[in-house]
Amino acid sequence: MTNPTKSFQNQIRKTINQCTTLIPRDSKWRYVNLNPSAPTIKGLIKLHKPDQPICPIVNWRNAPAYKLSQLLTTKIKQFALLPYAFNVKNSAELIQELKQNTHNAHNHVRLPRHHKHVLEHPLQ
Repeated sequence: MTNPTKSFQNQIRKTINQCTTLIPRDSKWRYVNLNPSAPTIKGLIKLHKPDQPICPIVNWRNAPAYKLSQLLTTKIKQFALLPYAFNVKNSAELIQELKQNTHNAHNHVRLPRHHKHVLEHPLQ
């Protein structure tokens, strides 16, 4: 099996060259990874969990489209103002949002498992 990284890099270069309205001519070099490689993956064992599952960690920095994806993310955030409906800055903000939300029929708030510790030990 051949490595598709080089052909993918060539496609990205062609796309950047054709996209003159989004990327100015003098800054095209910023969005091309000069020495691309396939993303690497490593696994971290979660020793604190039962059965010790593996958490996959992917390093995308050397991927051909990494720099271009950062540019597109920035542009999309500028023009498409999306609400952060499911994001919180810290535990204090989470508690404020939980207090403001309506409760269900049994007067309980559904909270994901990974946020339950926040109610026990909130940050000030």
